[in-house]
Amino acid sequence: MGNDLWEGKVTLPLIYALEGAGAADRQMVASVLQDRNYERVPFTNILELISRRRGIERVRERARRFTETARARIGEFPASPISAPCTPSPNWSPTATTDPASPRPFVSCPAMLQRIAALPAPTG
Repeated sequence: MGNDLWEGKVTLPLIYALEGAGAADRQMVASVLQDRNYERVPFTNILELISRRRGIERVRERARRFTETARARIGEFPASPISAPCTPSPNWSPTATTDPASPRPFVSCPAMLQRIAALPAPTG
């Protein structure tokens, strides 16, 4: 997230943090975008803004809602050997990772990826 801002990319946590933010907070972010560095505004100030304005929490909540919707939609399809590996575990969360070495659960879907890879290329 730190590199994104000075590269000119505004991420969703920051967008949420800036919603309803005051002029001083907006100017702080504008300074980083203009300077393309954290010399005038330390990155810790940006993190504090995101924390104070609940940017990360709002992103996690949005991801949780998307996850619930995806689970519901997956549940609409009949169970099959192809779809079984793609069903998220009940304890999967939006903060899960795809890194199998991580202590958090992850979802892997090799059967579905193989099936997708075998599809013909789109025409047109």
